[in-house]
Amino acid sequence: MSDTRIRKNEIALLKSTIGQKLIKYRHDPFCHTPTFSIQGEVFFSNVIVQIKCDEYPFDFFEAGTEDISALSFRTIKEGEAVSAAIGIKQIDFPVNEEVHDIWIVEDDIQEFVKGKPGKTYQLTRGIVFVLEDCQLAFEKDVWLSVEIIPHKGKDVLSKFDPLGNDLGGWPKGCMSKNKRTVYSLLDGRIVSEEENESHEDPDAD
Repeated sequence: MSDTRIRKNEIALLKSTIGQKLIKYRHDPFCHTPTFSIQGEVFFSNVIVQIKCDEYPFDFFEAGTEDISALSFRTIKEGEAVSAAIGIKQIDFPVNEEVHDIWIVEDDIQEFVKGKPGKTYQLTRGIVFVLEDCQLAFEKDVWLSVEIIPHKGKDVLSKFDPLGNDLGGWPKGCMSKNKRTVYSLLDGRIVSEEENESHEDPDAD
């Protein structure tokens, strides 16, 4: 089993920002895609939270060891709110709205090999700040990427990559059952749930 969901202390940190004013967020300028690499920052009334996409080796879907990515959150000082790349100046995006709720987006993948259950994979796909007049989300890109995708608007969940889309087709005899759950940190309610399946790639070896 692989569990790269954010931990209890990270959930507590995020929950503590509910009711605070989200002053701005900061990240590297976009280059080829509307994403930024490795880390960005969200500034609140009395704390700065760094959003980071950590990378570490993992036995990835029976395909051998790969460097996969996972979201993490921690408090930092103003001087640490900089790009992970040398020579890159980050950009500030003003918000100045109170955080009414935070939603956590989690994916759960159950692998099947020749009809028998295999490994399970759980990950935090992203988070959504529910603000006064809009929503601000940060989504982790595909498994093998350290890119983070910011979304801002009225219905940011619709902008997330479809459930199971990054699995890219299974080898012959393999498939997965996938579930995405979005839940509220304010009151614990389930905001939305979705389930689907990813099947084998007929052209796979």
